[in-house]
Amino acid sequence: FAQGGNSVYPFLNIPVSARQAALGGDAVSIRDYDVNFAAVNPALLNADMHNQLSVNVALYLADSKYGTVNYARDLDNGNLVFASARYMDYGKMPRTDEAGFENGEFGATDASLGFGYAKQFEDEWSIGASVQFVTSTIDSYSSMAVAGTAGVSYHFQKTNETVGLVFRNFGYQIKPFDVERELLPFRVDLGYTKY
Repeated sequence: FAQGGNSVYPFLNIPVSARQAALGGDAVSIRDYDVNFAAVNPALLNADMHNQLSVNVALYLADSKYGTVNYARDLDNGNLVFASARYMDYGKMPRTDEAGFENGEFGATDASLGFGYAKQFEDEWSIGASVQFVTSTIDSYSSMAVAGTAGVSYHFQKTNETVGLVFRNFGYQIKPFDVERELLPFRVDLGYTKY
């Protein structure tokens, strides 16, 4: 269910592409042409991603549908930007009362729209940040938040190694589902890649 666990918006931690999922889902240090990795660590933005567009759609657990769109642009002089969107549609579920009698259906969806920026210093160091507007709806209840991600990466050109550090999903729930504000799915990831 969309809001189980210790925080809201857990869909923000689902891998944004099939390649990312195949690499374990939390690949925060892969620096190549794949624009999807910028959605996980904005510091991975680089000139090879210029004008790259990625559209991902997947059938998820229990007839849920998940999708992402990511686009990056190189503005020259080490300045890079990207836009991202993702959604999760949990489908229709039976509405039941306390005794278990069905009384129609309801749906649940999560969505986010984000923008990011990265600055590449020479060829090795990059820093990046992004902000996302997040919304969630369960039946007649809705919630909104602003989430941020900030990262840094260092790329060793001679040995083709990359180290990435990212702080993901920190922010504030603007509108809670009910009265109490809930935590966003904050996490810190450190990664190393050699290829």
